[in-house]
Amino acid sequence: MNMIRISKLDAARRQLFAALQLYFEDGDTVAIHTLAAVAHEILSVLVRKKGGATMLDWVKALVTPEFEKQLIDWARQPQNFFKHGGKDANSNIEFDTKLTEFFLFDACLAYGKVEAIPKGDITAEATRIQIAYLTWYLLHRPTALRPDSDLARMVSAFEPYKHGTRSDYLKQIRLARHDWSGPSDTTV
Repeated sequence: MNMIRISKLDAARRQLFAALQLYFEDGDTVAIHTLAAVAHEILSVLVRKKGGATMLDWVKALVTPEFEKQLIDWARQPQNFFKHGGKDANSNIEFDTKLTEFFLFDACLAYGKVEAIPKGDITAEATRIQIAYLTWYLLHRPTALRPDSDLARMVSAFEPYKHGTRSDYLKQIRLARHDWSGPSDTTV
C-alpha cells in the first residue's frame, strides 16, 4: 500500500464531494450524513481559523451556553452514533435527513470561504457540484431568500430544472454553461 499525504482541507473536500455525489445519486443516507458531518466539522475549524463563521456558528452566537450545548449535542448525535459503537452497540437512532441537508449546505458555504471561491476556481468539478447543491437546496426552500436579492435571482435561473430528480438536476447543471461570475446574470 502506498502512503499518501492528505491535508485537512483535502480530506474535507474529498468527504464533501463524496457526500454530494451520493446525495445526487440517492445514495445511502447514513453514509451521506457521516461524510457531510465530518466535512462540516473540519471546514468549520478552517473557517474559524480564517476569522470567519459558519451558519451553525452564527446560531451558537445567539443562544445561551446551556442551549448551545443542547444544540450541538442534538446536531452531532447522528454523527456520533454512526461513528462509535462501544457504549450503545445494540441501540437504534431516528434522525431527520434535513439535518444532513443542512450540514451539506453549511459545508458547501464553508468550503467556498476557505478554498474554492477565494482562488477563483468556481468552475472546478468540486465547486460545480457544490453550486448545484446550494441551488438545489435553495430552490426547494422558496422562502429562504429575500426575493429581491441577487442570490435569489441567480438561484431562479435554475428553476426549470427543479422538478426532476436530484440526479437529473445534477446532470443539467453539469451540462449548463452558466456564467458564474456575476450574481445578477440569470442565463443558463
